Amino acid sequence: MFVSSDDSPEEMLAYMSESHGDWLAVQHGAALAGELRKRYRVTGLPSLIAVAVEGGGEEEEVLSRSGRGEVTERGADVFREWLARAKGRGGGTK
Repeated sequence: MFVSSDDSPEEMLAYMSESHGDWLAVQHGAALAGELRKRYRVTGLPSLIAVAVEGGGEEEEVLSRSGRGEVTERGADVFREWLARAKGRGGGTK
């Protein structure tokens, strides 16, 4: 899920088309964006947070707060690790 910190919806769309393709995204300026930043304690940009969910979203576990660095260092292997951890606890990933 992409959460923008761009200055305008136009900047967000330009950045997404340039760098993120057809990712799901929170509407620019929506309250949900701030709620997600606060909930997952996002302090720097860009950030990648991996989250496992269970029970229709009622229970969750943050698998990584430093996903961007992990992906940079380990590539696709880290995605497989996150999926295995999420499946091991009976959930999926956000």
